[in-house]
Amino acid sequence: MKLVVRYLLVCGIPLVASLLLFYGSLPLRAEAHQTSNEWLSLALSSNEQDKDAALAVLLNDEQPKFFSRIEHLAVFTVLLASFVCALIIPPDLSSERKLNLLTAMVVGLCVAEFSIGFGLLNWFDFGKAAAAGSVLAGSVVWLRSAVMCEQTR
Repeated sequence: MKLVVRYLLVCGIPLVASLLLFYGSLPLRAEAHQTSNEWLSLALSSNEQDKDAALAVLLNDEQPKFFSRIEHLAVFTVLLASFVCALIIPPDLSSERKLNLLTAMVVGLCVAEFSIGFGLLNWFDFGKAAAAGSVLAGSVVWLRSAVMCEQTR
């Protein structure tokens, strides 16, 4: 029964993290969309001064900063969710069960990509973040097992 709960937690934590990311980043995304809207209005204007102002805003690189902040926040959330999932996996399980739980974590991350939150990342960036998260989780699980084995000596 405990193992079933662990599977549900390891799959559910990335989903909860993606939902928290989506709803937590609403103000930042609204500000980014407002900036984009203003820039597009200026860029599509028939007035040459407005077009020059839009070009100055684009060269100022203000708009991409918002979106890069959102992407960095999403990558951090993937890594944090992977770390938390790794802490749920007990170090005294067999290697096969640990690997199964890590695989369930990856499945949870992919389901979270299809759901609301991690959809902010494109698939390539999400794949890099999920791979880094998987390496982080595997390292934490291995390190906890090694420390537990060393303590029993």
